[in-house]
Amino acid sequence: MSSGSGRRAASSVNATIASSGGNAAGTAKAIVSSTLEVVMPLGGLIDPVAEKARLAKEIEKAQKEIGTLEKKLGNADFVAKAPEDVVAEQKARLAEEKSRAERLIEALKTVESAQ
Repeated sequence: MSSGSGRRAASSVNATIASSGGNAAGTAKAIVSSTLEVVMPLGGLIDPVAEKARLAKEIEKAQKEIGTLEKKLGNADFVAKAPEDVVAEQKARLAEEKSRAERLIEALKTVESAQ
């Protein structure tokens, strides 16, 4: 792909950057990371039933990971014997997964309200 065609494709996309999301009716949200989400109009672009299933699966994965991390961090032996940086990393992962789960739940609510 030449750089010229990339410019044409990019120039045809409307984008809005906002510091915090609100969910407009008829939009879908994709969680890119714990601090980045993409909200786009559905307008026939996706199958809402399939999107709800995908989001539900992602929520389940996030909740499973949260449970695993909470169990690990709740283990006094692990916390006492593991290096501080490992414990800190696990705490950071737990916080990120909790944030991700919350955002996925909000995205699911958005898709459900768009139907």
